[in-house]
Amino acid sequence: MLQKNQSKKIWASKYLLLLPTIVCILFYTSSKGQEKDTDNDIQEVRDTPVKQDEIVDVPFSVIEDVPVFPGCEDATDKRACFNEQMNKHIRKHFTYPKEASEKGIEGRVSTRFVIMEDGKIGELQTRGPAVILEEEAIRIIKLLPNFKPGKQRGQNVRVPFSLPITFRLTPETDKEKLTKDVKTALLRKEQEEKDRLYKDAKEVPFSVIDEVPVFPGCENASDKKACFNNKINEHIRKHFSYPESAQKEGVQGRVSVRFVMMEDGSIGKIQMRGPDVRLEEVALNIIKKLPNVTPGKQRGKAVKVPFSLPITFKLQKKMTKIFYAIQLIVLFLTLKAGAQPSAFKIADSLYNTGNYTAAINQYAKINNTNANLQIAKAYNAIGNYDKAIAQYNSVVTKDTSLLVARFNLGKLYLKTNKFKQANSLFAKLVAISKTNPEYSYNLARSFSAINEDKKSVLWYKKTLDVDSTHLRALQRLSIHYVGEHENHFALKYADKGLSFFENDPVLINVKALALFHMGSYKLSIKCYEKLLSLGKKDQKVYNRLGYAYNSIGNYEKSIENYKQLLEYDLENIKVLRMISEVYMKDKKLDSATVYIKKAIDAHSYKLDKEYEVAARIAVSKQDYKTAINYYNMAYTENPTKVLYLYQASIYADKYYKDPKLKLNYYTKLKQKSESKDSSSQYFVVFAEKRISELKSEIFAKGE
Repeated sequence: MLQKNQSKKIWASKYLLLLPTIVCILFYTSSKGQEKDTDNDIQEVRDTPVKQDEIVDVPFSVIEDVPVFPGCEDATDKRACFNEQMNKHIRKHFTYPKEASEKGIEGRVSTRFVIMEDGKIGELQTRGPAVILEEEAIRIIKLLPNFKPGKQRGQNVRVPFSLPITFRLTPETDKEKLTKDVKTALLRKEQEEKDRLYKDAKEVPFSVIDEVPVFPGCENASDKKACFNNKINEHIRKHFSYPESAQKEGVQGRVSVRFVMMEDGSIGKIQMRGPDVRLEEVALNIIKKLPNVTPGKQRGKAVKVPFSLPITFKLQKKMTKIFYAIQLIVLFLTLKAGAQPSAFKIADSLYNTGNYTAAINQYAKINNTNANLQIAKAYNAIGNYDKAIAQYNSVVTKDTSLLVARFNLGKLYLKTNKFKQANSLFAKLVAISKTNPEYSYNLARSFSAINEDKKSVLWYKKTLDVDSTHLRALQRLSIHYVGEHENHFALKYADKGLSFFENDPVLINVKALALFHMGSYKLSIKCYEKLLSLGKKDQKVYNRLGYAYNSIGNYEKSIENYKQLLEYDLENIKVLRMISEVYMKDKKLDSATVYIKKAIDAHSYKLDKEYEVAARIAVSKQDYKTAINYYNMAYTENPTKVLYLYQASIYADKYYKDPKLKLNYYTKLKQKSESKDSSSQYFVVFAEKRISELKSEIFAKGE
């Protein structure tokens, strides 16, 4: 009990000590802007110093005499002057590349360079979301003048420096850029891309074709595409009929239909997939009764146009129950009368009503190929995959021409992680029929499952060669490329899929992520907001929206999305800290204080980083005594970081006039550094040299 009370007192004292830190951080941030998020602010490099007899790279943050920017020679605070002049240089020479502006490319370019011993710039490195932005950043850095070199202990040294340059399109810039000429250029590029994709295509999708096929009666319609869709729906309603036998058995579901409008306007290549052959036959008859249309045209030339639509067969719930009851009554009366119905009809009736185990027993009495296939389907329906596989194998071994059975067996192999068997089976099916997109798609899936990614990608693409609208192949390719950070390819396949399936959440998410990786935050936001409108709420979506809105300066929306993350975890320290930082950027300091305190309260780890930030703020204000105290507190929190003692010693050397006080700091630094690993040996060498100098100074004074 005594220990708990003592612990609470210690933590309370820490919080009291930290309150001035918070106020300093908030005041400093509101006046200067946050280093890591401001367009042209300076990000200091803080490296661990190396041994004295090597070529020394001394960090800008700890070097005794910083490099002097031309014009700062007489400044009292040369470090602050350096930062100010660097920002002026960037603003003066900054130009947003026209091509990047037109394409909506934005983001941050991280640059790193070294101010050499002679004051020149060297070892320039950049990393950004696009080459065109990196080139502009390189141009800006190369225009920097020569500096007066940085010095450590009176000797010229190399000073590494990091600088983020942010390229951000503001709403005003968008309005200026999107002039009539630019809009025309964008439309022309879009048309060129469409022409490139469908230049030699034998089929052009209905959603992107220049001139859609014209349904009879739509010749004078202003929106021929909408008229086409309306006429198709009228045609279906007119010719729709529900098979009586299917109604009695309670059979319902959706039949997916795909057909092609040929170059002469006739209907061909009809394909369908549904829950029952009888429903498929009705759908087939409906499509066969379609009239010829005026052919679709691409670049003035008649082309084939694929079209997909669902035809739904749905029984009302009350009617379904009535039909089940009638079916049971008829079956009972028939049995009573001694007129035995065929065994297959009884088995089918049991299967269609979901009584799979009874159906299996009934089919087993029949014992022919069709019955055995139904047994396999029933085992699959109840989740007994091993028996389903054994049953399918038994059937296809006797008759290899049963392609549907082999196809279902292959899918079961994939479902049960028998990937090599699946791969072998689908390879054989593809060899039999190269025009079946499902064979090539599942072959691609099997290659992916056995980690042969190149072959997998190849077969997904071959699937699209057969069916350019194959949704799952488009999804898989876009997911593959965004995972490989090949964002342009990911966008290519995501956009192609969205031209057919505009509300597909998988493709929208891939497109959003690719744009996010590229730094195109405004476009990424549109995609993520659409996901939310479709009900796809996810922590990653809120996190990326919070980051993206923050990046474009919409702080209110950024905070709104970060707060959504707190619904999942009220003590998420990173989110609480991020909300505080956004409030600081928005100059709402009271709110920022509330959330940084929540973050501190939620801390379950050391506070050395917070103390170090406070120390750096004190140094920037030349309040060295406060800086020394904070560095000592940071070391107390995390004794593994001798760098805190090194920095405390440096500023004690600057602040105190008494050499004995300075000597105490360097003695402690030497003792603590000697007990650490080899990376701390620089501090030992540095401390020994300074101890020797200070002892000589004390001896000379006769103390």
